[in-house]
Parts: sequence; structure tokens; C-alpha cells
Amino acid sequence: MNLKSRHKVEAGMNLASMPDVIFLLLIFFILMANPVSDDSMPVDQPSSVVSEIVVEPVRVVITKDGNYFIGERPIQKENLKQELAAEMEKSKLKAGNPDKVITVVIKADKSLTFEEAMNAASTAGELGAKVSFSVKPK
Repeated sequence: MNLKSRHKVEAGMNLASMPDVIFLLLIFFILMANPVSDDSMPVDQPSSVVSEIVVEPVRVVITKDGNYFIGERPIQKENLKQELAAEMEKSKLKAGNPDKVITVVIKADKSLTFEEAMNAASTAGELGAKVSFSVKPK
């Protein structure tokens, strides 16, 4: 008489969900880990010569009265291109690199028209500068 069952039960584990569990554990430990700050141990570090001089951006300010300033120096609106070009050349000489791209930051009063701020931006763009606008955070 043959008493062997036709359906054999194999001993084993289904590992299909194991990557999910490992991924969740990984995320848990990453989120719970405290990042180590660089100031945790006092170390007297050596100094070195900086290879590139950081140049402050040229600032163009337009007041609500329509007065123009480069930095804190007042200029005439008609002379903006010449004055801005001269200031950018000073910044390039200060950086020691005549090919350096200078950033011009435009700070305009919010009561001005968009056109006035964009005229200053396009003038700086024509001179080859990167242009950004300064805004007050909310």
C-alpha cells in the first residue's frame, strides 16, 4: 500500500518582503542618527593661501524718488552704464582676473515700475554681468 502524499510541503521562507523591511530599517536609522558637527573636537588647523579671491557683488540701488546709487555713491541715471562698467572693472581688478563674471545685485524700491528695475538689469546684462534682485523676506 502506497501511503505517500501527493502534495509535499517544503520547508522554507518567503523572502519577497525582506528588501522592504531592510529599506525601512535603513530609513529609520538614517533619520535617528545625530549628524556629527565639524566643531565637535577642538583642532588647531593649519592655514593656507586661498586660491581665488571672493569678490563682493556690485550693488545698484534705486530709491522711490528715482535716485540711483552704486554702493552708496549717488550717480545720474543717464550715466548708469558708464559708472557700472567702471565699478565692474574695479571688481575684476580686485579679483585679479579680468575674465571674471561679476554679479550685480539690484535693490529697487517696490513703488517703482517694473520697467525701471528692468532697465538697470538689462544694462548690467549688456555689460556681461550676472544679475540678481534683492528682495525683503516675508
